[in-house]
Amino acid sequence: MKGVLFYSRLDYDLNKEFASWIITEFEKNGVEITLAFMEDFYAERKLQFKPDFIINRTRDYNLSILFEFNGIRSFNNSDVTLLGNNKYSCYKFVKDLGIPVKEIPIAPGSMELIKKPIAGHGGESITLSANVIFKRDYIYQEFIPNVIGDLRFYVIGNKIIRSVLRCKPAGSILCNYKHGAEIQLYEASAEQIKIVTKLIDSIGIVDFVGIDFFLTDDGQFIFNEIEDAVGSRMLSALGCNNTVPLYVEHILRCMNN
Repeated sequence: MKGVLFYSRLDYDLNKEFASWIITEFEKNGVEITLAFMEDFYAERKLQFKPDFIINRTRDYNLSILFEFNGIRSFNNSDVTLLGNNKYSCYKFVKDLGIPVKEIPIAPGSMELIKKPIAGHGGESITLSANVIFKRDYIYQEFIPNVIGDLRFYVIGNKIIRSVLRCKPAGSILCNYKHGAEIQLYEASAEQIKIVTKLIDSIGIVDFVGIDFFLTDDGQFIFNEIEDAVGSRMLSALGCNNTVPLYVEHILRCMNN
């Protein structure tokens, strides 16, 4: 069995240790994994061999679709990668399930709005303003002032393996760990788990993602986003990171069935 691990060059430079961990874990299980860069593949349209599967860490759902079209399994699959990297698609999907999401007004008037890239991740380019200049590649959501943080659910093979609460720093609108959020392991309530499980089951096949929900000081549980090529630095910082062995075990189980 052979696989290809796809990264963009920029993301690989930021995640070399994680990529190496994935490759090493497969090698322990006797599976050959080759690292490939998305930019090179699109330029040359060739690989060293025809893979049995790919691991798509590029956040490019077209890459997953291309391999799936040719009968090659992609982890994550293109449905998940689309939801994780097109916020309109994701929010529409979640809202149709009856799960609370922040509003996206058509004509917001003078209300304060959160502006973020439709394909953004990791808190990049997120701003708050009442006088936004609207751009096609951004999404504009209502601002909820009493958010205390967000709750990330790590999901591997459709199972919640951990949940971490990220509390935003004072004066910040961002709950991201790399932007200074305080983190702690969190024991989700039965109702919270029920909502997240409903979302997971509705998606269908979920290989390895982070699912984030906002928590407010009055107890609201509001969907935030799906992180497709999710990392696990928070779990490492908390001393409980076993994501890669579990992920590799899941992939091998899928490929051997």
